[in-house]
Amino acid sequence: MGGPSPKQIGQLAVLAGAAASAVTGGEIYRRRRAQVRLVRGIGHGGEEWTVTTSDGTKLHVEIDGPESAELTVVFAHGWFMDLTTWRHQRAALSGLPVRRVFYDHRGYGKSERGPKGLGSVRLLAEDMTEIIDAVAPNGPVVVVGHSMGSFTIQALAGIHPELFGSRIVASVLISTAAQGSTLIRAVVRNIPVAHRIVSPTANVLEIANVLRPYLVRALGMGLYRPFSYLFVDRRSSAEAKQEFLAVISAAHLDVMGEYLLALAAHEEMASLPALGKAPCLVITGGSDLIVLPELSKAAAAEIPGVEHVIIPESGHIVVFEKADEVDGLVTRVINQAMADLGQRRGA
Repeated sequence: MGGPSPKQIGQLAVLAGAAASAVTGGEIYRRRRAQVRLVRGIGHGGEEWTVTTSDGTKLHVEIDGPESAELTVVFAHGWFMDLTTWRHQRAALSGLPVRRVFYDHRGYGKSERGPKGLGSVRLLAEDMTEIIDAVAPNGPVVVVGHSMGSFTIQALAGIHPELFGSRIVASVLISTAAQGSTLIRAVVRNIPVAHRIVSPTANVLEIANVLRPYLVRALGMGLYRPFSYLFVDRRSSAEAKQEFLAVISAAHLDVMGEYLLALAAHEEMASLPALGKAPCLVITGGSDLIVLPELSKAAAAEIPGVEHVIIPESGHIVVFEKADEVDGLVTRVINQAMADLGQRRGA
């Protein structure tokens, strides 16, 4: 019996090569996903709660610090992110004698989406109110928000201005703007040919959400890398960029599309003066291409007594890029709030 023909040998070589490529590709994919899970897992912990909103949506909440603490600090993350946004601040604030509350917005992280198509920043503000009522029904509260989380605080001031200066004794707005339509137009100017795709963006993201498992398998984190150039300053560390990519890779892209439209509809300039009834700090990345510094300045100008800090050489994800500076600023606000409470007790 003769050996295999040259043609058969060629076919076997092709099959062997394909099998080797599949094994190698599968191993690379598993390695990439393991790296992502490792980075994404940092920032969770504490006591886990589930807060059910008035429309039946279950929100994931994590709480650090003693239940008996006099002051509660509530953190709200931004678009594309989840509560692991606060990984650096969570670690830096661990020694403070305050209760620290971190949660995923509806449709993000471990929280349920809720009714589809109803996304709005004011709905997120109502969620924040219900979380505060559930986890801190009494006592003073400091609210801290990044990007869409800071928009949520603005909307809360529009819906419940009576809370500021009474229940809410201080606020920190990071990477913030109060005019969504202006914000979206500014972002579009920074994306080549974006004007051609911005109107159907929500539909594009819904399609991408279906295709994402296959795209991630083929491209790994490279699928998300273009976002890092827009959201993270080019001078920031590779670690900050990797953290950002790992966090956003968990996002539900159809939800992102829904909330992109919600951000475009966000208009809260008239709500900003209510924030001035309590100390308010605005933090801006000096090189932010998403929320341009002039948009943050315009918002800050409407808040009486506001302190506005611009951190140079930082983009939109300043909580990762310049974590030490943000940690120090947030710690100062919390310490001042505790000192003010002590003075009130003394009085």
